[in-house]
Amino acid sequence: MKPAIAAKATEIKNHADALKTQADALLTEFVERAESLQSQAIRRAVVTGGALRSDAVVAACDAGAAALTEASRRLDGKEGTDGVVEKLRGWTQSLAKTKDAANTPAIEGYDSLNVRDVVAALPSLSLWQVEQVRRHEEMHKNRVTVLRACNERLQLAA
Repeated sequence: MKPAIAAKATEIKNHADALKTQADALLTEFVERAESLQSQAIRRAVVTGGALRSDAVVAACDAGAAALTEASRRLDGKEGTDGVVEKLRGWTQSLAKTKDAANTPAIEGYDSLNVRDVVAALPSLSLWQVEQVRRHEEMHKNRVTVLRACNERLQLAA
Protein backbone atom coordinates (compact mmCIF):
# COMPACT_ATOMS: atom_id res chain seq x y z
CA MET A 1 0.00 0.00 0.00
CA LYS A 2 1.38 3.40 -0.92
CA PRO A 3 2.24 5.69 2.01
CA ALA A 4 -0.33 8.35 0.98
CA ILE A 5 -3.14 5.77 0.77
CA ALA A 6 -2.08 4.16 4.05
CA ALA A 7 -2.02 7.56 5.74
CA LYS A 8 -5.50 8.39 4.41
CA ALA A 9 -6.83 4.99 5.55
CA THR A 10 -5.36 5.58 9.00
CA GLU A 11 -6.88 9.07 9.10
CA ILE A 12 -10.33 7.71 8.14
CA LYS A 13 -10.08 4.92 10.72
CA ASN A 14 -9.05 7.40 13.42
CA HIS A 15 -11.97 9.65 12.49
CA ALA A 16 -14.41 6.71 12.62
CA ASP A 17 -13.00 5.68 16.01
CA ALA A 18 -13.40 9.23 17.29
CA LEU A 19 -17.03 9.33 16.08
CA LYS A 20 -17.76 6.01 17.77
CA THR A 21 -16.23 7.26 21.02
CA GLN A 22 -18.30 10.44 20.76
CA ALA A 23 -21.46 8.43 20.04
CA ASP A 24 -20.80 6.14 23.01
CA ALA A 25 -20.30 9.16 25.27
CA LEU A 26 -23.52 10.79 24.04
CA LEU A 27 -25.44 7.57 24.49
CA THR A 28 -24.17 7.17 28.04
CA GLU A 29 -24.99 10.81 28.82
CA PHE A 30 -28.52 10.59 27.46
CA VAL A 31 -29.33 7.24 29.05
CA GLU A 32 -28.11 8.57 32.40
CA ARG A 33 -30.16 11.74 31.88
CA ALA A 34 -33.27 9.73 30.96
CA GLU A 35 -32.86 7.50 34.01
CA SER A 36 -32.34 10.54 36.23
CA LEU A 37 -35.41 12.35 34.88
CA GLN A 38 -37.53 9.23 35.25
CA SER A 39 -36.32 8.65 38.80
CA GLN A 40 -37.03 12.26 39.74
CA ALA A 41 -40.54 12.11 38.29
CA ILE A 42 -41.31 8.85 40.05
CA ARG A 43 -39.90 10.04 43.41
CA ARG A 44 -42.00 13.22 43.23
CA ALA A 45 -45.19 11.38 42.49
CA VAL A 46 -45.41 8.47 44.90
CA VAL A 47 -48.74 8.86 46.66
CA THR A 48 -50.92 7.31 49.36
CA GLY A 49 -50.07 3.80 50.40
CA GLY A 50 -47.07 3.72 48.10
CA ALA A 51 -49.31 3.56 45.04
CA LEU A 52 -47.65 5.17 42.07
CA ARG A 53 -49.82 7.70 40.32
CA SER A 54 -50.30 6.95 36.66
CA ASP A 55 -49.60 10.59 35.81
CA ALA A 56 -46.18 10.10 37.38
CA VAL A 57 -45.58 7.15 35.09
CA VAL A 58 -46.67 9.28 32.13
CA ALA A 59 -44.32 12.09 33.23
CA ALA A 60 -41.46 9.63 33.66
CA CYS A 61 -42.13 8.12 30.23
CA ASP A 62 -42.27 11.58 28.65
CA ALA A 63 -38.99 12.59 30.31
CA GLY A 64 -37.25 9.41 29.24
CA ALA A 65 -38.64 9.56 25.72
CA ALA A 66 -37.52 13.18 25.33
CA ALA A 67 -33.96 12.34 26.33
CA LEU A 68 -33.85 9.24 24.11
CA THR A 69 -35.32 11.13 21.15
CA GLU A 70 -32.72 13.87 21.55
CA ALA A 71 -29.94 11.27 21.68
CA SER A 72 -31.33 9.62 18.54
CA ARG A 73 -31.52 12.98 16.77
CA ARG A 74 -27.92 13.82 17.61
CA LEU A 75 -26.57 10.43 16.56
CA ASP A 76 -28.77 9.86 13.49
CA GLY A 77 -26.76 9.74 10.30
CA LYS A 78 -23.36 9.61 12.01
CA GLU A 79 -21.16 6.82 10.83
CA GLY A 80 -21.18 3.69 12.98
CA THR A 81 -24.17 4.66 15.12
CA ASP A 82 -27.01 2.88 13.31
CA GLY A 83 -27.32 0.11 15.91
CA VAL A 84 -27.29 2.60 18.76
CA VAL A 85 -29.96 4.79 17.14
CA GLU A 86 -32.18 1.74 16.56
CA LYS A 87 -31.85 0.74 20.24
CA LEU A 88 -32.75 4.26 21.33
CA ARG A 89 -35.79 4.25 19.08
CA GLY A 90 -36.83 0.85 20.44
CA TRP A 91 -36.60 2.13 24.02
CA THR A 92 -38.61 5.20 23.05
CA GLN A 93 -41.34 2.95 21.60
CA SER A 94 -41.36 0.85 24.79
CA LEU A 95 -41.87 4.01 26.84
CA ALA A 96 -44.78 4.99 24.58
CA LYS A 97 -46.44 1.60 25.22
CA THR A 98 -45.95 2.02 28.98
CA LYS A 99 -47.48 5.50 28.77
CA ASP A 100 -50.47 4.14 26.83
CA ALA A 101 -50.99 1.44 29.45
CA ALA A 102 -50.93 4.06 32.22
CA ASN A 103 -53.69 5.96 30.42
CA THR A 104 -55.95 2.95 29.86
CA PRO A 105 -58.59 2.19 32.47
CA ALA A 106 -58.39 -1.26 34.06
CA ILE A 107 -62.11 -2.04 33.63
CA GLU A 108 -63.23 -3.74 30.42
CA GLY A 109 -65.67 -1.57 28.46
CA TYR A 110 -65.07 1.33 30.84
CA ASP A 111 -66.30 4.10 28.55
CA SER A 112 -69.71 2.48 28.21
CA LEU A 113 -70.23 1.98 31.97
CA ASN A 114 -72.42 4.23 34.11
CA VAL A 115 -71.25 5.74 37.40
CA ARG A 116 -72.84 3.00 39.54
CA ASP A 117 -71.07 0.23 37.59
CA VAL A 118 -67.69 1.94 37.77
CA VAL A 119 -67.95 2.60 41.52
CA ALA A 120 -69.08 -1.00 42.11
CA ALA A 121 -65.99 -2.32 40.29
CA LEU A 122 -63.44 -0.25 42.26
CA PRO A 123 -63.13 -2.54 45.34
CA SER A 124 -61.92 -5.43 43.16
CA LEU A 125 -59.12 -3.36 41.59
CA SER A 126 -55.54 -2.92 42.74
CA LEU A 127 -54.45 0.56 43.78
CA TRP A 128 -52.59 0.94 40.50
CA GLN A 129 -55.77 0.05 38.58
CA VAL A 130 -57.85 2.48 40.66
CA GLU A 131 -55.30 5.16 39.81
CA GLN A 132 -55.62 4.29 36.11
CA VAL A 133 -59.39 4.65 36.37
CA ARG A 134 -58.99 7.97 38.19
CA ARG A 135 -56.64 9.36 35.56
CA HIS A 136 -58.82 8.21 32.67
CA GLU A 137 -61.90 9.65 34.32
CA GLU A 138 -60.18 13.02 34.88
CA MET A 139 -59.10 13.16 31.25
CA HIS A 140 -62.46 12.16 29.78
CA LYS A 141 -65.83 12.25 31.51
CA ASN A 142 -64.65 13.84 34.79
CA ARG A 143 -67.59 12.45 36.79
CA VAL A 144 -67.37 13.76 40.35
CA THR A 145 -68.86 10.62 41.95
CA VAL A 146 -66.35 8.34 40.22
CA LEU A 147 -63.43 10.60 41.10
CA ARG A 148 -64.56 10.82 44.73
CA ALA A 149 -64.86 7.00 44.93
CA CYS A 150 -61.38 6.56 43.44
CA ASN A 151 -59.87 9.08 45.84
CA GLU A 152 -61.59 7.42 48.81
CA ARG A 153 -60.29 4.00 47.79
CA LEU A 154 -56.75 5.36 47.45
CA GLN A 155 -56.97 7.16 50.82
CA LEU A 156 -58.22 4.00 52.57
CA ALA A 157 -55.01 2.28 51.51
CA ALA A 158 -52.88 4.98 53.12
